[in-house]
Amino acid sequence: MHRSVIEARYGPLLWITSFDRGQSVRVYPMPVWEEIELRLKDLGSLNRTRTRFLALANEFGQQVELDTQGRVVINQRLRQQAQISGDVVAIGQIDHLEVWNQEVRDAHVEYPTDEDWELLTGRGI
Repeated sequence: MHRSVIEARYGPLLWITSFDRGQSVRVYPMPVWEEIELRLKDLGSLNRTRTRFLALANEFGQQVELDTQGRVVINQRLRQQAQISGDVVAIGQIDHLEVWNQEVRDAHVEYPTDEDWELLTGRGI
């Protein structure tokens, strides 16, 4: 399901990275990633937050293309770091996917608190 939605809306190019030092993989449609880059550009090239963010994003970052079966190749270093083998889970996050090793995700899962539900209910969700 994710593949057809991504391709129809954004095309086959993706940006793959990690923001948690390789515990999980983030998969962005390239147009979404390019919007993030434009917002970062507004910070200016000497902005330290921008520099640190891009260093992290590029540590594992790579541009890939969906194959005809909707698969992508995650670079070996990130696959090993995130333990992406065996059972994995892909979690839709509105504008990107998170890919986790099932066991690692199970250890990190956080369920909504009562405060979370109040906020969401207040927004009509």
